[in-house]
Amino acid sequence: MTSLKLQLNKLADAHTQWQLTDSENRKRASFLYDPKVASTLDRETIYCLGTNGFEELCLLDSGFEEFERVLFSDTSLTFERSIQTKEVNDSLNLTIRRFLIRLSPYFLLSPAHKALEWLVHRFFIHFYNVDDLMRCILPYHEHNYFTRAIQMFRFNDKHSAWNWLESAQKAGTTISGLVMANRCATDLGFLNFICESTTMAVQEFGSNHSSLRVIINFYLKTLCSTILHSLSHKKKKKKKNSNEENFIAQFMPYLLKGLKSKSLDYKRATYLILSNLSNIFTFQTNIKDEILSVLSKGFSDDLIKENLLIVSVFLNNQHHQSIPERCFLKFCQMSNIIDEIFQLTNDVRIDNFLCGWFEQLLNHVLKDNNQMEIDNEENFSILIEKTLNTIKFNSNILKFIINCFIKQFNNNNNKYLISLASIIERKYPIDFDDNIRQQTENCSNNEERKRIREFASMTAIGFKHQPLSDRSSLAICLNHPQSQLRIEALQRIREGIIAKQNIEREFLIDVLISRLNDNETKVVNEAILLLEELHLTDNQQINDILQKILQRENEDWSSVQQSIVRLLALDSTSETKYLHLLFPTTSSELNLLNNLLENYKRQKQTSSPLLKLTKKTFKSTTIDNLLTTIDRFIQSITTNDDHQNILLPLLQQYDEILRLVEHYRPNWIKFSIIYILLGIETIKQQTNNEYIELSTIIVFKLLKKLSQEISPIKDESTEIPDSKTLIDLHVIKKKPLTSTSYDTLWKLFIHAVPKDHNPSLFLNDFLCECIQWLCSENKTSILYLLFNEQFSSLNKLVLFLAEYYLNLTDKYHEQEIILKYLVKQTQIIEYTNLSILIFSFLLHSSYRTIRSLVLKIFQTKLKCLTNDFDIFIQSIKHHENEIITDSEYICYLISQLIQTIKLNEKKKRKINFDNSSLIHLFKITIDQNNDLNSKLKQQLNIQLLYLLKQCKHWSIFNEYRNDLENLLQQSEQNLSLHHNNIFIENIIQHINYETLIHEQSLCFEIILQILKRSIKKSKALTTIDMMILTLKQFTPEMFTSLSSDFDKQIQLIDECFSLWQRSKSSQLTTIIKTTLSKFTFDAKHFLTYWKSILEPDNQENNTNIQQNRLSNKKLITSKINEVTSTNSTNTTINWKNLIPSLELLHNDQLLINNRHELIRPLFLMLEKSLNQTNEFEQKTYIHQLCTTALLNLYTQLKSDECNPDIFNSEIVMECMRRTNDLHTTQQCLMLLSKGAQLFPVSCIEIQEKLLDHV
Repeated sequence: MTSLKLQLNKLADAHTQWQLTDSENRKRASFLYDPKVASTLDRETIYCLGTNGFEELCLLDSGFEEFERVLFSDTSLTFERSIQTKEVNDSLNLTIRRFLIRLSPYFLLSPAHKALEWLVHRFFIHFYNVDDLMRCILPYHEHNYFTRAIQMFRFNDKHSAWNWLESAQKAGTTISGLVMANRCATDLGFLNFICESTTMAVQEFGSNHSSLRVIINFYLKTLCSTILHSLSHKKKKKKKNSNEENFIAQFMPYLLKGLKSKSLDYKRATYLILSNLSNIFTFQTNIKDEILSVLSKGFSDDLIKENLLIVSVFLNNQHHQSIPERCFLKFCQMSNIIDEIFQLTNDVRIDNFLCGWFEQLLNHVLKDNNQMEIDNEENFSILIEKTLNTIKFNSNILKFIINCFIKQFNNNNNKYLISLASIIERKYPIDFDDNIRQQTENCSNNEERKRIREFASMTAIGFKHQPLSDRSSLAICLNHPQSQLRIEALQRIREGIIAKQNIEREFLIDVLISRLNDNETKVVNEAILLLEELHLTDNQQINDILQKILQRENEDWSSVQQSIVRLLALDSTSETKYLHLLFPTTSSELNLLNNLLENYKRQKQTSSPLLKLTKKTFKSTTIDNLLTTIDRFIQSITTNDDHQNILLPLLQQYDEILRLVEHYRPNWIKFSIIYILLGIETIKQQTNNEYIELSTIIVFKLLKKLSQEISPIKDESTEIPDSKTLIDLHVIKKKPLTSTSYDTLWKLFIHAVPKDHNPSLFLNDFLCECIQWLCSENKTSILYLLFNEQFSSLNKLVLFLAEYYLNLTDKYHEQEIILKYLVKQTQIIEYTNLSILIFSFLLHSSYRTIRSLVLKIFQTKLKCLTNDFDIFIQSIKHHENEIITDSEYICYLISQLIQTIKLNEKKKRKINFDNSSLIHLFKITIDQNNDLNSKLKQQLNIQLLYLLKQCKHWSIFNEYRNDLENLLQQSEQNLSLHHNNIFIENIIQHINYETLIHEQSLCFEIILQILKRSIKKSKALTTIDMMILTLKQFTPEMFTSLSSDFDKQIQLIDECFSLWQRSKSSQLTTIIKTTLSKFTFDAKHFLTYWKSILEPDNQENNTNIQQNRLSNKKLITSKINEVTSTNSTNTTINWKNLIPSLELLHNDQLLINNRHELIRPLFLMLEKSLNQTNEFEQKTYIHQLCTTALLNLYTQLKSDECNPDIFNSEIVMECMRRTNDLHTTQQCLMLLSKGAQLFPVSCIEIQEKLLDHV
């Protein structure tokens, strides 16, 4: 290509055309600014904005960090893509494409806008990377940001693929989803772009990255809209258009790729698209099978339900009942596949799938007599049996299944086939008979009709189909309206059992359940006789029916009840089944109990201790003295020495007994009250904590449930009932439960609960739950009784309040109830210092009512045991209105109080304590209280730190220094606990200027200890958060305050740079940069730090840097001994440690006094890196950092501060000669250009050297 043609092509470039435009008409494209405004902004301003946005993006997604070197480093400031080679631009385009793909999910966020602004400004991506930028913004086509973004493009080219957006650009409007759908339907190139963008995003992010959802949702929405609105509309009009076929042909490869994808979200989206597509188009049979086969390749246990659903929907939409072999075998390999199919049948109809599934199963079972094993160790026979037994079929599927059975019915496989068909016959007898009848009627061939009848007769053979005398079959007689036939049927079954005939267990259980529920007592009696032969009383359903019969208060059922009792007595393991009979309340129940005891005696069984006690108590009991007997029985149970065999079984079975009687609420109330009284007596009489705790839990649970059973009828009785009265009213007479009776139960319970001077953890937890429930039900009178009984001292109640309700924002109601109780106390209470401190914590509550109640206590009901807090209390009383109005005022008040004491000190007024003693008093009030456990102490200390948050006094940190040091000694796992994390955070927040400068605080040492902690472990998140908080607290003023101690400043700088180097957290690195960039440095800080790295073996030897300069000649040739000596020196230099300090120098806003003193060391550093004979990883980056730092320094220095003798052009030229990095070369050229500008005398010499180099 001629030079003229090259120039013409250059002029044709859009970027070049913009540069050639006159300045008046020139407008710079911008996302954030108006074009004219953007033209006035310099490159550095946009760069700072872009890097700020990029750093914020790195905090959101660490995947952005790899793009920093190419797109957001300092070298990008001088990068000109228009002069780069094709290879460089291709690499840059690939990087920009990947960055924009990763940026797309965050496009609506401000950091993304800042980063995008820099790419538009510097790399002209709106010219060179139109498709990539469109790929980034298209998912937001209905958002205003999309409208703003497309203003940057030029759509006037007729050959552009995006000129269809020109109208939206001019109108300033968004693009609707319908427009996108129509475009996809008509422009296959655009369809290909949408699909390809999704696959590129999956490749960039990885299979299951959460950020993929934005892109995949756009892909799903667009494709579904295209199918449902654009293509289906044309389908309805029946236009003969090849667009639909072309669409299918173009989209099919992406559809198949999505079905096989490892990305679950991408696969789910493809499933939805396929379901919509299959609803619109009917595929050919071979294509259907191919799609299903490809579908099966992507099956996984993570998406079993989705896999089943898409296959079922596809088969239903395509009216297809066949499942390919590969797809079927894949399903068979999935775990719990039958359970998943069963769950799916409850939600949707999957008839075609079930037909295809059963057909394949039946074919494999009959084809493979060896029952081929599959991966989950189940064979096809087990799968087909589970399918038939588990899944419920409708009439259409049943017809298909029975037809399959009939087709496969022959002389070779009859036995197993009949066993499978019998399952269907048992589950669906009516449908089975109807299908057989219809098959027979529709059959014209006599042979076929005979085969169907043979199949039916073999399937239906069984005990239940036997004829009963000359009447109908046994199965029909069991449900016959005539009771005599039902009795005869039961007798026939019993005869069969005695004769040991083979009768299915499921059939027998069904018969017993149906006939025990019979309304005729004779039928039920016969069923009980059958049950006695079968020994099935352990069956839950049967047992429940028997218990319900026992509770019937009807004399007609007396004989049946006696039979049940006799049956229970025969079973030595049935003790838990008759426990509810031990508390008779009617004459019939008393007779049943006596009958039970006689049956046990008649069977000569050894009675249990509980039955012995029952027999002894109820001996000669009549209905008249039943009340006294029940009360005495409850007393006997709790006082008997054999707790293990008498009391414990009753307590453990309470839930089961109540379940058996819950269908009849009066009985349920009866047994609830019995158990409550039994539990109360157990708590009173027992010393064993196990029984007390179990009884407490039972009583509390039952009292909560009984609250729902209180009758709305007003209780006319005024006298307070006792336990005997409760038994008489609600156990024997079964009257409705009244509120008075309910309150009495609570009072009896509260009086019984142990009053422990040192409450156990169980008792405290119980009281907490009890108070919480009573508060929720507004049982105020019961609550107050509980407080009176359980808390002998109100200080204990205040401490309980602090432990369980203080720091919980959802416990305002409990706090309010307790405080109202304290306010209602008639006498003045002497509160401890700890109680007063807890009250002050409550004054910080965001709930106004809480603050108001506490102030009432301060005003009227409070008397201190000591006078330590007198000034504090008086201050609170004088600022009542302010505290009620503002929840933060108590913090301000404490800070002002401490400040006032401070001023009084200066005026030498005599007071009882200094400005720190109030804080100390607060602290020791918590720490020296022996009644507090360690967790509660920490909780109260956290609350105290909340109160002191407005105080800027060194003693706060000093008081908590030991606590912080102890926490720092703990493992990362312990530090990550929420309460420890909060405690550390609140202590660190009191690191400030005053704390740092005070000698006693040792604050600086603690800061270094925090920064030195290891962060090697990936889970050291708590330590990283602690470091970030500490660095945020360290202000420039604090750094300046250390100026008198230079070593401390160097220690801090060294630790920050070391942490910078160690950190893998972008957030921590950013905080370190931000913190250091605010400090005012002296050149001496950098020189000292560099010296420790560059001269580790000779730090005290202060040699003149100028003497170590090497001439250009020395750089090119060196003697063997010089190389050897250089190697011995350079091998000890850790170049990696220099990187943070050099990167910090890139900050233009960094304040450095005597910055000109850094120039000579930087040249020396560059020289040493060039002389390093052993290659090291950071060599190129060190060259870039040194040259950029020198360029920044020379840019910021005044002319009188620039020494031409220090500017070492030879070093810069040698760096250019040795490097292969384009960015380094550009920086060297700019540095030489700056040198020529600053030192005109040396300009000619520098130019000559530069020409020689070229």
